[in-house]
Amino acid sequence: YKRQDVYSLPILIGHILKLVSYWMIFLAVVRTSLSEPYQILTRASSTYDAVPDPTIVVDNQGRIMQVNKAAEHAAGLSRRELLERDCHEVFHPYATDKSDCAVCRSIGTGAPLKNLELYYPDNDEYQEVTLTPFEYQSQIKGMVHVLHNITEKKHAEAELVHNANYDPLTDFPNRTLAIDRLEQAVNQARRLGTHTAVLFVDLDNFKDINDTLGHKFGDRVLIRMARGLESCVRKSDTVARWGGDEFLIIVPGLACLT
Repeated sequence: YKRQDVYSLPILIGHILKLVSYWMIFLAVVRTSLSEPYQILTRASSTYDAVPDPTIVVDNQGRIMQVNKAAEHAAGLSRRELLERDCHEVFHPYATDKSDCAVCRSIGTGAPLKNLELYYPDNDEYQEVTLTPFEYQSQIKGMVHVLHNITEKKHAEAELVHNANYDPLTDFPNRTLAIDRLEQAVNQARRLGTHTAVLFVDLDNFKDINDTLGHKFGDRVLIRMARGLESCVRKSDTVARWGGDEFLIIVPGLACLT
């Protein structure tokens, strides 16, 4: 009888190969579970790159985890330089402290944010901010932070408001704004016990100027007239073009009328 060795070389090699295979499977599972969320962010960056607006992904502390090419261009920094940076330092107005920043507060609480307007006085720009919560299998959480430049829209709106309230020739308040300021002056006078004076001024024979010298010359006369009236009143007074060759002067805050 010959005793068979349980730990013969072929059997031992088989056990070793099994242990190696188990170890490789274990590493593959761990590596996938740890890296998959970040791989998703990396793959998502190619999708973000198709977005024309600066788009970043931040954690709940405001640290940048991913950026698209538009965000790199807006910041003037590469992706490597932006990662792990505080988004407030790079993408929010410098004049606003982080503790006073509504965007940073929403990032900290995880609350979504839609169409919040930010003004950047350094370059006279307006940005619209949108925050959308981001989560993957409870392993990685944060916010998708999108900036949309609305500077042209805001300037166009301001121009519309200006045109609705100011005379296009003299750039002085028109009749609509003059009535509003007159109402304010009267209400202030009633509240403070003061007086408001109102003066109507027109140009005699202005039609003759237009008929003989032309409307362009007449326009120059009106502009010169408006500037002359403005030089005779206080900064708190209003000189408005009432219409045609007529001007309205509002003088509020008078102690007496004599």
